[in-house]
Amino acid sequence: MEFSALASVEIKILSGFLLTVSLLLFGGTYTYRTSVELADSVEWVAHTQEVRATLANLYGSLAGAELSQRDYLLTAQQVRLDEYAHLAKVVQDHLAELSRLTGDNPTQQRDWAALKSAVQNRLDEMASAVAAYQRYGLPAARAVLGQGGLSSGTEDVRIITERMDAVEARLLAPRQAAAAHVRRTTLISLLVTLALASAIFIAWFRGIHREMRARRGAEHALRDNLAEVKRAEANLTAANRFLDSLIDNLPVMIFLKDARTLCYVRQNRATLNLLGLSRDEVIGKRDRDFLPAEQADIIQAKDREVLAGGRLVDIPEQSIHTRLLGVRTVHTMKMPILDEHGTPEFLLGISEDITERKLAEHAIRELNAALLAKAAQLEATNKELESFSYSVSHDLRAPLRAIDGFALMLVEDYRERLDAEGLRYLSVIRQNSGRMGALIDDLLTFSRLGRQPVAHGEVNVDLLVREVVEEVLHTESLGERGEAATAPHIEVEPLPPTRGDRGLLRQVWANLIANAVKYSSKAARPFIQVSGRQVGTENHYSVRDNGVGFDMEYAGQLFRVFQRLHRADEFSGTGVGLAIVHRVVTRHGGRVWAEGKVDHGAVFSFALPRGDQDG
Repeated sequence: MEFSALASVEIKILSGFLLTVSLLLFGGTYTYRTSVELADSVEWVAHTQEVRATLANLYGSLAGAELSQRDYLLTAQQVRLDEYAHLAKVVQDHLAELSRLTGDNPTQQRDWAALKSAVQNRLDEMASAVAAYQRYGLPAARAVLGQGGLSSGTEDVRIITERMDAVEARLLAPRQAAAAHVRRTTLISLLVTLALASAIFIAWFRGIHREMRARRGAEHALRDNLAEVKRAEANLTAANRFLDSLIDNLPVMIFLKDARTLCYVRQNRATLNLLGLSRDEVIGKRDRDFLPAEQADIIQAKDREVLAGGRLVDIPEQSIHTRLLGVRTVHTMKMPILDEHGTPEFLLGISEDITERKLAEHAIRELNAALLAKAAQLEATNKELESFSYSVSHDLRAPLRAIDGFALMLVEDYRERLDAEGLRYLSVIRQNSGRMGALIDDLLTFSRLGRQPVAHGEVNVDLLVREVVEEVLHTESLGERGEAATAPHIEVEPLPPTRGDRGLLRQVWANLIANAVKYSSKAARPFIQVSGRQVGTENHYSVRDNGVGFDMEYAGQLFRVFQRLHRADEFSGTGVGLAIVHRVVTRHGGRVWAEGKVDHGAVFSFALPRGDQDG
């Protein structure tokens, strides 16, 4: 009987295997044939697309060659001539490629011959124009172009390429349809073959599996059942041990009470640690046995409410008296555990000690109140400082205007009564009054920068700098520059755009360029270079001059208020301009630095975040 059953299984295995292999061979053969047809169809579609792309590239290259030749005739730049020669060669290459691609189509070959003739005529005409330009000049080149018609040759090329492209477009649609049909057929045949083979294999495997399982089931049933019982017992023991360990080591408090007596029947280590009690002091006890009566009555009343309602109850805050830690605040959730009849059997509670969190919340509230008070105080101080600044501006400017005005009246009305020394004294008074007025203006500007909001719009730095350069040069021409002084040559390279406050950035550029003009004024040939570039996530800008420079030992003092490295009789100024530059740049999230050498010029640079600019 066992031999017969074994032979029956072997016959079924062999039959299923042969049937599956036969089906796979048939389906594979058919799929292979359709795959070959699909490859041919795809190749023809690709061939058509390649012809159309070559036609487009040929016309585009010819148009580019015409544009480069025209630019060369107008500018005589060698790079334009090189571009023209390169594009003319590319046109020839496209013609050769097109001949290869259309060799199987007599109609396209005839059009290709006409296209080749039109292209060659246009290339010859352009080459003749270039030769005439190189030998006799632009009029001769224009004469050559005028004889052949400026765009007639290109128009012929366009007409022929569009005709050839239309032929290929008409071929493309049926080829794409054929490829799609073959693709669907291939996919369907593959899916049908796989589906049938899978169905046969699954049915075959399930039948064999049922027979084998039936043979082994009877002889192994008892042994398997016994092993299963032992494994279940071991798993249950391990699961209980793991569950006990997990509950006992959880950082939250977990406890279980008897629903009838409200005595503790189980609690974890966190509960015992909070209460400061041992397990024996809690098991079988009620809350009244170790908590104050008032607290115990509140807890038991809430327990009865949970059991009566039969649902989860959340207690956000509850005070618990502990033996070692004093009164603690806990967040507790309680729910009934029901038996098979739906009657509450136990009360499960989960608590979290939130004392530290409540203390932290209280501290945060106090800190927020202090911060709000400090902010209000700072706001009041800022308003007082702003009022003081305007008051100082008005109160200081009035006597300065009086001093300067009376000094001017003395010069104009009593010039004949004063000697040269007296006139010099009055000149010194007026000059220092002007310097004091400029210093007051700069200080007011510097103080406002800390309060003025910073706009964040797109700034065309190149245009902004050129406006500032024109304004600085105009101011210098109207100022006190000596007759022997040479006007500076300012070179502005292309500058990348940025995002920021255009008005504030204008002050930065005005101060840096004005400083460069001032400190290079004593050079034989004053030269200033403004440049910028992108470096990572920043835009770097620089102003370089060939002026008096500075000692790098004092570079850290340059951007502080009232810090000057030169005497006032050498170079005018208040010592606030670079401090304004530093404040504006840092308020834009950037940084500023300087490099220099005595009598060899200086470079002042700053960096701004690129933001959303792509370059």
